[in-house]
Amino acid sequence: MAGTTNFWTEERAQTAQDFAIGISIFLLVVGAVFAYFPTLFTPYGQAIQGEDTSAQAERVGMLIVDGEEDRNVLTDESWVDEEGGQLQQDFGLASTSQVEITLTELEPDGEERARGGHEHQEQDASSISRIVQVNHEEFGDVNEDDCDPACRLTVRVW
Repeated sequence: MAGTTNFWTEERAQTAQDFAIGISIFLLVVGAVFAYFPTLFTPYGQAIQGEDTSAQAERVGMLIVDGEEDRNVLTDESWVDEEGGQLQQDFGLASTSQVEITLTELEPDGEERARGGHEHQEQDASSISRIVQVNHEEFGDVNEDDCDPACRLTVRVW
């Protein structure tokens, strides 16, 4: 018959083997993309684990500098050269938290004048900084010329 088409010929466009090979290559490529770029679909930064560390850092800073008489004047030197575990107890922090307290000069690369707590290793941490004056009569670890007129108190909690 003229004008009729036979659909069951051997010249088909795709066979089952072609489909299986194509899907296999596609899945291998998608798998390779996920394997080589595992952070492609994850958030940019890790969240800091545990309790609200920013609130803890703020509380530690407040307890150090908000004295009964003058605000933002350092008088208490009990945190200087203390071990981290002792500071956790003193400030009521969780045992899983770590804290570092530093007192530095105000210049951008200011020299560290006092420190206490754990050693910060550049890991994610919540931190607060306060500009404080130092009462040199009660705070004996800092010379009078070191923090004139003020220093930067930094509290890091992670």
